[in-house]
Amino acid sequence: MHHLTLTVNPYKADHSITLNGKPVSVYSELSNFMKEPVLNWACRFFETAEREINADFDLTVIGDSFARKFFRGLQTASCRTFTEKPLTLSTGAVELLEAAMQLGELYSIDLADCIENFPVYSKGDTGTGHFPVAFVSPEDAFLLMAETENQIPERFGRVTPKIAIVMDSSGDNRVIYRPDGVYLWHLDKEAQTQAVADILESFCYSGWVTRAVQMFSQAAPTLTGKDALQLQALTAVSPVIHVEKIGEIHMGGSLQIPYTGYPPAFPLPEVTAVPVVDGIVAVSGGTITGIREGCVDVDFFCNGEPSPFDRQRIRVFRENYVQSIQMQTESLHLAVGQTGQLQIRCTPEDADDAHEIAFLAEPEGIVAVDEAGRVTALGSGQARITVKSRRAQTDMTVCVVPETTKLRLSRENIRGYVGQTFPVSVQAEPEGAELPQCRWITSDSNTAVAETAEDGSFRIRAVGVGSATVTCLSHDGSLKAVCPVHVESTFDADAREDKRKLQFFAALACGAMFALNGASVLQVLAAGTAAVQSLHIHEDHKTDRPWMKWGSWGAVALLIHGAVSMLFR
Repeated sequence: MHHLTLTVNPYKADHSITLNGKPVSVYSELSNFMKEPVLNWACRFFETAEREINADFDLTVIGDSFARKFFRGLQTASCRTFTEKPLTLSTGAVELLEAAMQLGELYSIDLADCIENFPVYSKGDTGTGHFPVAFVSPEDAFLLMAETENQIPERFGRVTPKIAIVMDSSGDNRVIYRPDGVYLWHLDKEAQTQAVADILESFCYSGWVTRAVQMFSQAAPTLTGKDALQLQALTAVSPVIHVEKIGEIHMGGSLQIPYTGYPPAFPLPEVTAVPVVDGIVAVSGGTITGIREGCVDVDFFCNGEPSPFDRQRIRVFRENYVQSIQMQTESLHLAVGQTGQLQIRCTPEDADDAHEIAFLAEPEGIVAVDEAGRVTALGSGQARITVKSRRAQTDMTVCVVPETTKLRLSRENIRGYVGQTFPVSVQAEPEGAELPQCRWITSDSNTAVAETAEDGSFRIRAVGVGSATVTCLSHDGSLKAVCPVHVESTFDADAREDKRKLQFFAALACGAMFALNGASVLQVLAAGTAAVQSLHIHEDHKTDRPWMKWGSWGAVALLIHGAVSMLFR
């Protein structure tokens, strides 16, 4: 079953019709009807629809109360089902007229002349006393009212078409079109009053609104903004859509169709754009893209309606602006007070705005960037630097650490023998400060020297007997840390080790002997002496020896035994 949807505009000859959800062909006679007053074609609507569809159909009429009831009265057998729907904007014409008057007062425009009495011919008491009507002759009347069809004159020479309401006790809502241009609307007594109110709403009050808008438009042709949308909405049956002026698009650039709706409470409908000539802009959904230099007219459609509600001329131009920015400085780490230089590359390099590149740093107080990309560290933390042109931008993160005020070595002094090496590390203070490049000097290179290992760590090597001072300096010499080094002969080391071995075993033997004899105080002293001797030997040689390890555990055992004996003696 085919489905027709007819939308009737009570304010102007701007109706619409769809067949199965799509606009009817522009070559259709139904399409031609949509630009004429409704009474000019209502009598032929059902006949034309049946002929063009060549089948029965369902009909939905969207309009004011008059249009919905009037077309139901015209319904023929080919229309299987009839559905009524109110207009999206269903504000009463009286309220709209008040809104127009208020707008006129705002701009000091007198709209009183738009109000005229409605021409009516009445035969008998038809209950029109409280309506703004002027009783005239049948020839001059738009609405004729009588109790019987015979009371309606025939062969009118002017002011046609007309509507004639005739009493009908059967209760049927029937509209019959007479060849002389009169629609005979048969209604019962109860429906007559409401029909008169509907006709006045659709043809009298709505006419006043239309004339008020016309008068206002002539007096204030340059009205813009919200007031212009409000004025346009007074004679609209759906939310008014306004497309902002686009003007121009650069070749390769895209933009979303910029539109707004009024009244703002209604959801925005779908707006599509169709260029009159192909090849200059491309449209995909709600996006317009410039593809070739030139100018083109673009029509804008709302919700798939067959006629555009707006047309704009859009110019597509070729621009020579920076399209992309590459950051050639991969990362930047600075100490407070230091400076660095950002290196960037623009594509194309000869872009017109290449000299307008802007550098922005956020948050404030961490770094400052000048127009040449020179970065100055102001305070510790992380900052994001954005580099932007008219069409492109990129960014990077800069890390700023506290200024280094002191160098500290992991060893305060070194005492060793010829040939030994001692790992040493350098730390920057305060915490979080970046370690600068360092260099090493020694007061006597024949005694001790500083070396850099393959993994980048530092060590001090004892090369000869004597004393020396090894100094770590920052690259600029402003910071330093020193380590005194005393180097002894390896022969002295062997003699000292033999001596301490003797002391160790002697103390260990004394401790065992006193333990057997129960002299707990001397036992504790002997065991403690053995432990101290073992630690001294271990510290001097920095090596693990099995006899030293087991001897130390023996000394500790004697120490514990002596302490327990003293407690429970």
